[in-house]
Amino acid sequence: MKRDPFYHQTIEGLKKPLDRDLFEECCSDILRADFPTLVPIRGGSDAGMDGAIADGKGLPFPLICTTGRNVIGNLTKSITSYVKNGGKRRKAVLATSQELTSKKRRNLEARAKDLGFTLVQIYSQGAIADRLYYNQHWCRELLELSGEPSPLSVVPCTIRPLLGDTLIGRENDIKWVEETKGDRLLVGQPGSGKTFLLHIFAKRGGGLFVIKKDCSKIAPAIRTQRPKTLIVDDAHMDSKFLTELRQLREDIGASFEIIATCWPNAQQKVADSLNLPSSHIHTLDLLTRDEIVEVVKSAGIQGPLDLIREIVNQAQGRPGLAVTLVYLCLNGDVQKVALGDALSGSILSTFKPLVGKKASTILAAFAIGGDSGMPIKTVANSLRQPEIDIHNIVTELASGGVITEIRQTNTLSVNPAALRFALVRDTFFKGPTSLDPMTLIENARDLAQVALTLIGAKFRGAHVPPELLLSILEKARSEDAWNHYTWLGKDEANIVLERHPELLIKVARPALLKTPERAIPLLLKTAVGDERQLSSATDHPLRLISDWIKESYPGSGEVIGRRETLLGVIKDVISKGADPKTCLKALSFVFSLRHEHHTSDPGLGRTITFTHGPVTRDEVKNIGKFWPDALSIIRKIKNPDWLLVLEIIREIALPGISNTYEGFRQVRKEIVAQMLKDLLSMPKVGPGLLHRIKGIARQLEINLRIVLDKEFEIIFPFENLDDWQTAQERQRKAVVKLAEKWAKLSINQV
Repeated sequence: MKRDPFYHQTIEGLKKPLDRDLFEECCSDILRADFPTLVPIRGGSDAGMDGAIADGKGLPFPLICTTGRNVIGNLTKSITSYVKNGGKRRKAVLATSQELTSKKRRNLEARAKDLGFTLVQIYSQGAIADRLYYNQHWCRELLELSGEPSPLSVVPCTIRPLLGDTLIGRENDIKWVEETKGDRLLVGQPGSGKTFLLHIFAKRGGGLFVIKKDCSKIAPAIRTQRPKTLIVDDAHMDSKFLTELRQLREDIGASFEIIATCWPNAQQKVADSLNLPSSHIHTLDLLTRDEIVEVVKSAGIQGPLDLIREIVNQAQGRPGLAVTLVYLCLNGDVQKVALGDALSGSILSTFKPLVGKKASTILAAFAIGGDSGMPIKTVANSLRQPEIDIHNIVTELASGGVITEIRQTNTLSVNPAALRFALVRDTFFKGPTSLDPMTLIENARDLAQVALTLIGAKFRGAHVPPELLLSILEKARSEDAWNHYTWLGKDEANIVLERHPELLIKVARPALLKTPERAIPLLLKTAVGDERQLSSATDHPLRLISDWIKESYPGSGEVIGRRETLLGVIKDVISKGADPKTCLKALSFVFSLRHEHHTSDPGLGRTITFTHGPVTRDEVKNIGKFWPDALSIIRKIKNPDWLLVLEIIREIALPGISNTYEGFRQVRKEIVAQMLKDLLSMPKVGPGLLHRIKGIARQLEINLRIVLDKEFEIIFPFENLDDWQTAQERQRKAVVKLAEKWAKLSINQV
């Protein structure tokens, strides 16, 4: 397999015995491009850390470097030492000079997982060689190599990171590249994975990238390295070079093939430069959401799911773009990715060589129309640009997959949404130098879509005038837009509830999160008379409150905070004459010990994950402290519905949670014992209530002295699950005996 001799020398150099300290220092330097906050830790007493990587989420996590053959043993030793010396983080980066098979990589990841760690990234021999190739200093210091790299290399020149070495969803594509003979063209949108696919092809010995377009240097490199194929990436940037390369092939009598890549709009031009038939042109399709999830995880991000979902949404089927976003997240720029800033910067830098600085302004003008887009004529008039100029630039932008034509309305829209929001913010609502968007807004086809775009931009820091946004919302009359507006904050949520109380159920979820003191009384009032079962009616006002309570994550502070808020609201509204039955139903949510949450997978959404379990022990104790206030509410209600009161106690007594921790039952038992004692002290406690109290006490093995009417117990016996057949027979005989006794009495006596 022929490659650049310098690259081959780099690989061979890594195979030799290396100075361990020098290798550690080298890795800290060359990997800083991937982790800008990486600093070396020099010396022997490094406590399992050869480098430290800060991510803003606590103490730095370790870089582990090893030159030894026993990579898994060295990894284990370093992690063990790190933990023993008080290391708190549970993720690491591994760098090794050894070559690793896929099986060895999986074993390393499994070993780290067994030790409670996640390997964010593994840099093996090939990855280190790729980074050393362009670093003359470390090639000289670590490997004692000197000399200028060849213009032909297995490593491409690309602004996108090359993370991992696994092709996902491109098996048929690389098969076409490997099996097709002669010159050929690979077509795809920016970020679709053309470069990475051909990088894998080159690493398999298929060819070399042309990294310096100087034929005087390429000719001797061809004679020395004898590549089967020369790869010209982004050939649409300089299609004349392909003609020069073909001429060079004729001049020196070489037999190499040419593989070029380009964007869709340049396909014909590049194909003509190579004189290609259609059979030698292959287009990369976008990947599915599930495949992009695999790409994200393979590149180093395993979670949280919301971050993976955001990356998948922004990548829109383009693995190269997904890897770029992952790379930025791994380097601590999660916020830039979440806000769409990273996406905007990546896309604009991609288009700048072709369309100049006008790209951002033109994209922003179309973006303000949201999913419905804007007509070219409207954008041209607003920007005071000739319509033909806008059309020509849009043609270039469309080839990159960020402009979509909507045939029904003859408009163009910008995708994904995160890109729209960032562009509109930076172009129209950044400050005094911003452009005026009013012409675009006034001529938009769909004001609801404009509203959604402005809301998204405002959420990301755009200075959208409140009166402008409210004016558009009122004109648009879109429930969906009002719902998104409610998510912005407490002030916005209060405005919606005040202006449009009819939207209460639609905006309940964000309203409960942003202004619960205002939303809960309205939901309680709306729930009066609604007798639907909460289990099946997801839009029931009480179900919405219940879900809000149960979604609070254990240990986050929200568990107690939300319950305290609900209890306070119930105390307030019931003192003002609110419906007692509804309030008692809602009061039971205060004493729920369950955490429930569900989410769909970030791919195609075909898998829904349900998470449920108990709150923490301290939270159970604090929930129990709410009982005196709840009891005071119950005592103020004239003739309370005792079944609803018992439901409050059952939330703690019988929470319906199977997987609990040690001591969970004992804490519950102490709280329920006090609850039952307090109920027994209340006036007018009838035999039915006594019977149910005794039943709860028996289930939790609480010793309470409760005397029940013997005949009542015969008619309503307690279940005996240990020996139910014997108990059933004994109960049958008691009922028959009672019936015989009553048969001798008058009806009035019975």
